[in-house]
Amino acid sequence: MAPPILRIFALTGVALAAAGAQVIDNEQSRANLRSVLERALSGPFEPLVGLAGPVVKNRPYSATVTTETTQALAGGGHIRQQSSYRIARDGNGRIRQENTTTGRVFLSDPVGNATYLLSPQTRTAQKMPLGTLVLPAGGAAYESRREAVEPRSPRRPASNAESPEKDGLTKTEDLGIQVLGGVAARGERTSVNVPVGTLGNDVPLQIVRERWYSAELQIAVLTRHSDPRTGEAVVKYVDIHLGEPDAAWFQVPAGYKVSTEAGPAQRD
Repeated sequence: MAPPILRIFALTGVALAAAGAQVIDNEQSRANLRSVLERALSGPFEPLVGLAGPVVKNRPYSATVTTETTQALAGGGHIRQQSSYRIARDGNGRIRQENTTTGRVFLSDPVGNATYLLSPQTRTAQKMPLGTLVLPAGGAAYESRREAVEPRSPRRPASNAESPEKDGLTKTEDLGIQVLGGVAARGERTSVNVPVGTLGNDVPLQIVRERWYSAELQIAVLTRHSDPRTGEAVVKYVDIHLGEPDAAWFQVPAGYKVSTEAGPAQRD
């Protein structure tokens, strides 16, 4: 089953896609508003916790990734859900992600042009080419094919002509640099003001995204997404260890039965 945080982001994406449909009469205005919201909230989370996007070489690390979602109930209570993953990346850009609940392991190997889904309970491994990885339970499919690149700077902000701030709906704040999990990260907070009726809302809404990006590791080590419709979701890297992980972590263990799949596979 897909982690709760992914289900929340999927719902957010659906809502953004419908922005402006109930109040804005002009089709162009509706499209402009959707574009503003999508640009303002695009990319706050790595959908597969580091498995999507280009290969990052020469920046090895290992860490634990925690996700926590909090939803407020009408009666004043809350629903809190937590999950965690262990993740490692070597100098060649290979990634290992282990679900700490099920024990299942996903390996992304751009060197061998393959991905593996390991099941320790059955000692089996499903091998497939780098390609689309399908999330079950209605999750979106993400492209896991990766292009090797050298480490790069964070994405540049949009020009003034393209900035959603010109529409008066968003505000972006530079939060400076902090050390999180043992690495330096620069923070940015984006607040989006959603007018009445834009998303079917009868009162104004504010959606806030906070992202702390480590240029050293080329990952966001802390992301927080707060939305009155879905609650708060937090993804955090903890226990970060810099340096080359054990090479055995990125290989199929001896004794596993390997099956080859031509198409996409499902992942927890």
